[in-house]
This record gives sequence, structure tokens and C-alpha cells, in this order.
Amino acid sequence: MTAPVRAPGRPRSEEADRAILDAAIEVFAEAGLDGVTIEGVAARAGVGKATIYRRYPSKVDLVIAAATALCEAESPNPDSGSVEGDLRVIARNLVRLLTKTSAGRAMPQLVADAALNDELRDAHRSFVARRRGRTAQAVTRGIERGELRSDTDVELLVDLIGGPIFYRHLVSGGRLDNSWADRLVDAALAPWWS
Repeated sequence: MTAPVRAPGRPRSEEADRAILDAAIEVFAEAGLDGVTIEGVAARAGVGKATIYRRYPSKVDLVIAAATALCEAESPNPDSGSVEGDLRVIARNLVRLLTKTSAGRAMPQLVADAALNDELRDAHRSFVARRRGRTAQAVTRGIERGELRSDTDVELLVDLIGGPIFYRHLVSGGRLDNSWADRLVDAALAPWWS
């Protein structure tokens, strides 16, 4: 058996990766896509511009990578053994993500910029589809375990969990906390229990 061959050059620094992504989401939240510059992100992250250019071919790639990393760190994919438990974790994680992290500050800007930039819109839709897929997996597991009716509308139930949270965050400004998230999950699941 042969040892894996490492690419030439220095290995990528995980510390630099994290600093770049943290800086990118902060700059994006403050200034939007037009305000994101490689120079600004590099300065805030304490890295050289070339370090960023080697990792991310465009500003959109950088912003989506930052959003993805933040969501992965803050909202791991739950599998508690019950659909109710999984959806509570998902809803609570989303509430925390939007109310306690830079993702919440960036979200209004992301929605606005995606409406004006086709590349960002397409990248954001792919990102959302991946995140929705996790909720759909939790619902599907609930159907397979017999917790939910076999005719449960998976896509509708996914919308019933995420939609009200984003509506409160982006539009109404209503309270978002764990208690509200739990009530939301109870209401969304009520029609589908087997």
C-alpha cells in the first residue's frame, strides 16, 4: 500500500480557512455583495489576498462557502430517533442561527442581493435546497418509522417548519425563541401524526 500523495506547496491552514469565512460573512452582513472585497476580507481575516483567491474563484463562492460553514457549525444534522425531536432541533438551531450569529445579520442582505444577482440567486437556491434536504430527511425517517402518516406531504411540512421562522426574522419581527419554535413544530406536525 502506498502513502497518499500530498499536493505541492504548504498544506492549507484550517485556522486561515476559518478566519476567511468568518470575515467574509461579517463583511457581507455589513456591506452586501457589492461591498465584499477580497482586500477587505483579507485584512479582516489577517491573511494575504492570494490565500483567498486560491480558495474561492469569486465573491459569490466565498459568501456561499461562508454561509455553508456557519450553518454546518451551528446546525448539525440531527437524528434523535424521533421526527418530533429532530424537527425541534432543526427549528431551534435555525432560530439560534438567525438570532445569535452573523447569519441572522447577513440574511436580509442575502435575500436582497440574490434578487439582483443571478449568480448569487442560483448559488443561494442550491444552498437552500441542501439545507431543506436535511429537514426532508428527518420527515422521511418519521414516515418510515410510522410516526407520520404515509401520505405526509414532505415538502409542505418542510415549508411549515422553515417558512414561519424566516417570515418572523425577515418580515414581521415577531419573537423567535425555543418556546415558539417548539410550538411551531407541534402545530406543523399535528395534521400528519399516524
